[in-house]
Amino acid sequence: MSAADDDATHEFLVESYEHLDRVERELLGQAPSIDAIFRSLHTIKGTAGFFGYERLGDVAHAAETVLDKLRDGELAFSSPIASVLLDAVDALRLMLAAVEQRGCDDAGDHGALLGALAGLQQQRAQSAPVVAAAPVAAPASDTTIRVDVELLDELMDLAGELVLARNQLLQRAGSRGDALAQTAQRIDRITSGLHDGVMRTRMQPIGGTWSKLPRIVRDLAGELGKQVRLELDGSDTGLDRSIIEAIRDPLTHVVRNAIDHGIEKPDVRVRAGKPAEGVLRLRASHEGGHVMLEVSDDGAGIDPARVRAKALERGVVGVERAAQMTDAEVIELVFEPGFSTADTITAISGRGVGMDVVKHNIQAIGGVVAIDSRCGAGTTMRIKLPLTLAIVPALIVDAAGDRYAIAQVGVRELVRLDGRLEHVGGAPLYRLRGELLPLVYLDEALGGHARTGSTIVVLQTEGRAFGLVVDAVHDSEEIVVKPVGPRLRDVPTYAGATILGDGRIALILDVRGIAARAGIGTAKRDKQPASAPPSTPRERWLVVEVDSNRRLAVAANRVTRIEPFDATAIELARGIEVVQYASKLLPLVRLGADATHIVVCDDVGLVTGAIVDIFEAEPSEQGVAVIDGRVTDIFDVAELAA
Repeated sequence: MSAADDDATHEFLVESYEHLDRVERELLGQAPSIDAIFRSLHTIKGTAGFFGYERLGDVAHAAETVLDKLRDGELAFSSPIASVLLDAVDALRLMLAAVEQRGCDDAGDHGALLGALAGLQQQRAQSAPVVAAAPVAAPASDTTIRVDVELLDELMDLAGELVLARNQLLQRAGSRGDALAQTAQRIDRITSGLHDGVMRTRMQPIGGTWSKLPRIVRDLAGELGKQVRLELDGSDTGLDRSIIEAIRDPLTHVVRNAIDHGIEKPDVRVRAGKPAEGVLRLRASHEGGHVMLEVSDDGAGIDPARVRAKALERGVVGVERAAQMTDAEVIELVFEPGFSTADTITAISGRGVGMDVVKHNIQAIGGVVAIDSRCGAGTTMRIKLPLTLAIVPALIVDAAGDRYAIAQVGVRELVRLDGRLEHVGGAPLYRLRGELLPLVYLDEALGGHARTGSTIVVLQTEGRAFGLVVDAVHDSEEIVVKPVGPRLRDVPTYAGATILGDGRIALILDVRGIAARAGIGTAKRDKQPASAPPSTPRERWLVVEVDSNRRLAVAANRVTRIEPFDATAIELARGIEVVQYASKLLPLVRLGADATHIVVCDDVGLVTGAIVDIFEAEPSEQGVAVIDGRVTDIFDVAELAA
């Protein structure tokens, strides 16, 4: 039996890895706690000596001696010292891995490292002593235990089955008023508490995975001569442990690729009018039945022309196919096996395995990966991950005789559909408290041909609201999210499947996918340049088509009504074109040659062609708005009325 099989040794390995993670986080932080680092290495040294791992203890002792001088002010903490200590952390990890695999701490020659640590021990501080951070309190008594992951998996499966059985029991006992109904209510409360506890044991914040990235970014940027600042948002977003383990390597690939291929060197960035320091952002959030991950950089972006040329050179696509592909389709070629735009093969890139591995590993767990890039402005990688085996509250709806589930997190309100429908360019809108709400008929969105329904489920996705029209709405219930089969995995309208309380199978709707499939246009946050500040105020605009080459934007808060326009209804009053509207004469202003719609705003009727859509965007400069990636002139209604 190897040493790794021994319970005590296993405990030593686990705790030592945790100590090294803590040391690395401190060394990469803005204000490292020397005391905390010292305690962790001292613990590793002491325990290694107990087990007889002398090499491991020697490296830990040498690093500990340097830290002792830092604590006493004999050395001043600096980046070179941090680098040597990080090398010591790497060496200790290699030794722990050798203990785990072979039962000994022989993991190569670390003489050079010990020499570097000894050299630091001989130095003296060249500046004022480092002022200590407040004293760190001693760790509290151990109140945690380690549980085998397989046991957690088994508990999760049992909790899911219990929830399904609970739902069926509640449905059967719901109409009764006897003791069975009371017992069912008690089981309901107990089941809810139980599954919450089991979920917490399985869910972990993604920040645990991200903790390795600052070191990767620091080392790789230094190796490539680049300056990179890492920004993390949503590190407390919870994922199932199995998902976290599956995305660890793909996420590392994406980050390394962004630094190597995306962010430019400082001199190149300065010549392009950018700050010398590049920015790499990671963002995580829950949305419906998925976890959304975004990795974006403000680097050079992907040049479709270069990708197209490389694809032809390597035989990834033929000449005819390459000529027909859009820029977005060309960029997707970076996921092809063996494809790379690197001119030379290095230890970092050029073999064409990174992005292929990313896509393969993410698809293997039922996820989806997509890329969006703007040449010269940066690249954003979006990863959509399923919440497999998650238990979430959901709204159950009917459409065309089938039942579907919608995660409650995306539901804003329910509205009874009445006759207040308007149409813009053939698309239905509902005026809700003065605002035009785009409508999507669920039956039609899922491939049907009928527009039926009596209830609007107002949904929110990416800051955009729209109404989903369904035939009926049932009660909310907690559902167990199961992954869909391979045939439905690439269908964007479904986030998973579940078994309802009556035993029926229901598909879980993907709110974001339905909005995209229905063609609801919006200037999404992710279509703005990566360097755009997220807090910039945004406004809502109605975009109209003047002719095939020009669009105009009208502030949506000035619009009171949109109607199809009949040019024969125009009258002349004192030489001005008017039309009868709301029992009065409404002055008209022609925005173009076409006259298909009239936009009523501020007692003026704007005669225009097609209504493009309603977008949320920010004015880039006076008189111009960037909407859906295009520059559109702003039509000043107030100036016209004056």
